[in-house]
Amino acid sequence: MTKNTTHSASGKERVAGINEHATSGTKRSLRGKLLVRFLAVSLIPMIVVSYASYTTAKASLHDSARDSLTMSVRNTVTFIENWFSNRILDLETLASNWNTTAFLVKLSDSYTDSGQNLSDFTRSYQWNNLAYEHGPDVLNFQRSYGYYDVLYIDLEGNILYTNGQEDDLGTNLLTGTYSNSLFSESFIKTRNTGRTSFSDIEFYKPSNGQATGFLCTLISNSDGEKIGVLAFQLSPEQLDFAAKSSLSNDTSINSYIVGTNKVGDGVSVRSKLSSNTHPNLLTVNEDNNPQAKLWLAEHGQLGSQSGVDTENTTSYENNGRVLGTHANLTIAGIHWGVISEIPEDIAYASSDKLRNLMLWIILSTSLLVILIAKRTSRRVVQPIADLSAIAVQIANGDLDQSCNVTSHDEIGDLAESFNSMIRNLKMSFADLNNQKYALDQHAIVSVTDIQGTISYVNDKFVELSGYSQKELIGQNHRMIKSDEHDHRFYRDLWKTIASKNVWTGEIKNLAKDGSAYWVRATIVPFKNGEGKITHYVAIRTDITAMKESESQILVANDSLTDQRNELFSLTQDLEITRKEAENANQAKSDFLANMSHEIRTPMTAILGFADTIVVNDDSCRNKNANSDAIDTIKRNGEHLLTIINDILDISKIEAGKVELECVRFSFIELVSDVTKLMTIRANEKSLPLKLEFNGSLPEIIESDPTRLRQILVNIIGNAIKFTENGSVKIVSSFTNDKLHNSLIQIDVVDTGIGITKAQIGQLFKAFAQADSSTTRKFGGTGLGLDISKKFAEMMGGTIEVFSNSGQGSTFRITIASPNLNDVKLIKNPAQMINNRSEKKLCDKTVIKKLNCKILLAEDGPDNQRLFTFILKKAGASIEVVENGKLALDAALAAQSNGNPFDVILMDMQMPVMSGYEASSALRSAQYNGPIIALTAHAMASDRKKCIDAGCDDFATKPIDKAKLIELIDFYANRSASAA
Repeated sequence: MTKNTTHSASGKERVAGINEHATSGTKRSLRGKLLVRFLAVSLIPMIVVSYASYTTAKASLHDSARDSLTMSVRNTVTFIENWFSNRILDLETLASNWNTTAFLVKLSDSYTDSGQNLSDFTRSYQWNNLAYEHGPDVLNFQRSYGYYDVLYIDLEGNILYTNGQEDDLGTNLLTGTYSNSLFSESFIKTRNTGRTSFSDIEFYKPSNGQATGFLCTLISNSDGEKIGVLAFQLSPEQLDFAAKSSLSNDTSINSYIVGTNKVGDGVSVRSKLSSNTHPNLLTVNEDNNPQAKLWLAEHGQLGSQSGVDTENTTSYENNGRVLGTHANLTIAGIHWGVISEIPEDIAYASSDKLRNLMLWIILSTSLLVILIAKRTSRRVVQPIADLSAIAVQIANGDLDQSCNVTSHDEIGDLAESFNSMIRNLKMSFADLNNQKYALDQHAIVSVTDIQGTISYVNDKFVELSGYSQKELIGQNHRMIKSDEHDHRFYRDLWKTIASKNVWTGEIKNLAKDGSAYWVRATIVPFKNGEGKITHYVAIRTDITAMKESESQILVANDSLTDQRNELFSLTQDLEITRKEAENANQAKSDFLANMSHEIRTPMTAILGFADTIVVNDDSCRNKNANSDAIDTIKRNGEHLLTIINDILDISKIEAGKVELECVRFSFIELVSDVTKLMTIRANEKSLPLKLEFNGSLPEIIESDPTRLRQILVNIIGNAIKFTENGSVKIVSSFTNDKLHNSLIQIDVVDTGIGITKAQIGQLFKAFAQADSSTTRKFGGTGLGLDISKKFAEMMGGTIEVFSNSGQGSTFRITIASPNLNDVKLIKNPAQMINNRSEKKLCDKTVIKKLNCKILLAEDGPDNQRLFTFILKKAGASIEVVENGKLALDAALAAQSNGNPFDVILMDMQMPVMSGYEASSALRSAQYNGPIIALTAHAMASDRKKCIDAGCDDFATKPIDKAKLIELIDFYANRSASAA
């Protein structure tokens, strides 16, 4: 026993010594060497290649950013110059119109004859009459082209007329309050040079201090003498549109327009005006913006030169490091600059990503190398320590171990220990291999909406979480959340996927039974066609399963690819559906336009010949059966046109193309005019039509008088239609609510058939009436009330109905009118109403006499006879052709024979060759004579289409005989004077 104990002790000491030597010497040296050599071999070449790739990519991105910035400023310059050229063309076109010349001459002569000061004149009765006569045409032009205001100014600087009627109306630009404005400078420049000029942008006090600019051009009379200046006031929205629409679609590029300040020694911004509430234009810090400084230096040297384009891409600090370039921009004598900038972090984003990727790869490689080196060194070194430990166990008396020591040196001890360890390792590895493939690896998939609510889970998710699909669907993903991760972890996760980026990481979750499991998750945001996130797809794998079987991950990725392809296919189908819907909507608009044309064309002949019979038939004065029949033709024709206009209004409202104007007008006079107009219809049924005022009313309101008149005519007309006995009463009142909104209220009260509560719900639906019998008895399309209510709501009010069947009805119309704080209230509105004489049906209009040669291109035989009758009676010589090709040949032949036509009347819808094609062909052949378009289309875009084709002016069917003759006389005289 003693011997054995001693041997055992000595064995312990020997083995312990061996172990100590191995751990203190061999183990440390082998691990260190392996680690250093692995790192050196793998990382040094990778670092060199990564650095070279990064520098090359950054240089390429710099060149790309420079090209993008250069293209951005050039495109911006081109767009803005073209935009202002179109505005100048609008201005000069209106200035050359004979109505404009006549309006300014009348204003100037009336002002001179009145003997009043300028301010009093612009509020006088004479001025209002002139504004009533010519103002609607100017308003229509302004509304069609979206200008803020149109101003008429004589050569002395007197502002004689504006659409907006702001504080600058009735002032003098040379001596008045606004003589120091940029507007005044632009006026003086145009008056002195005769050239169209732009005022640059200023905060104009009469327009509530908002940013604006003025385009000014000269108005001359028929003798070429200067008589005044016509000015367009551009709104901030128009100026912003010109700037924004020209800028690059690349949202990473920040482009803005600059100009010099009034002194000329600084730079300020000329874009983003509608959101600029500062009393001065935003000044650019030239020290932080070398592009602005460089542009100012070049601008000062170049003076008024144009066509100069300088780009210098530089890097500088402007709210962060940016790359920038600039170009010069000249508009009607005003010099601006365009600066485009792109943040360096965006310009170099790809290279930065490459750098980060390289760093990540280097770091990952380093970690992987360290891990491999450690595992390798462990496999080389650790077995020695493990085998030595086994030797220690044998030396300690572990009889289950077999350790036959044949050598007393360290190598012998290691060899003996290693042989023993081999047997043990074979048994251990056998057990490990039996467990290694016990689990099959599969992807775990779930789909959630943007709030994290689960909409789909697969079977593996159910299996792993322990919940059933029924328990998971509709629940928030937080239900499997554990306490392992703090709030910053989840905040970073949601921030990443909400930014449309993919998130990948490891998450600890809790199963239904409370047990925890780890998954490696990849969360992918899915977007719709508009780029908005619609849902998230999360693909998870058990971390151990992922390491043991890579093939299952590939299967999961293939599944995700299929889902993405299905989503892409669905997106394409949705895009096709959207385009089909747009095509259907366009087809509807084309159908309405063609329907309008097909109905208006024959109505031209019907109403025209009816008027002709009225004027020439003495029976009109006697009101016999013939005159009643003619009245019936005219009344039904006008009713048919009303139906067409209503249908077009519905179409424009549904398409969102209706724009209301907001002008100042007298509500009292408007409601009085409508009452007098509708009195004629009421008299036909022997119904009294009364107009009453409940309390005070404002002298002037701001709204859309045209649409308000349309609403009143519809509602009052319905009241008269559905009232057989009793009366119809119109009651107007004015209220202010607590929110300082001014409301005009008009109650139309009748004693007619009334409406049940169930029927009221059908009143304001298009093509619907309260009862099907209503259409049979009273007629109508059911469009009027729907259009009226939509217009009332667009004007800030509504239409309400109070009625009972058989007890009459009250239709209450309300509209909002802002800015009434300083408006005078009329205590007795009835005293304001001027008695106006009613026009008689048989009054003959004095028609001008024509002395000119006219070519009529019209394919309709009835309209040919009508126009021929009207124009020959007015004294004109007329030649008729039936299509555009014949019109082209006749006009060119007459011109080559030295006897050209004074005026061409061109119908735009003709066979063989349309009026558009014929007009364009004539202009291409250098034909300069006047061409007046005749069309039955009534859309707002038709005028522009005719003018673009080469026509000088535009007349719609049915034709107003007096206006047509005046139009022909104007262009015939202009043609004669030009010859």
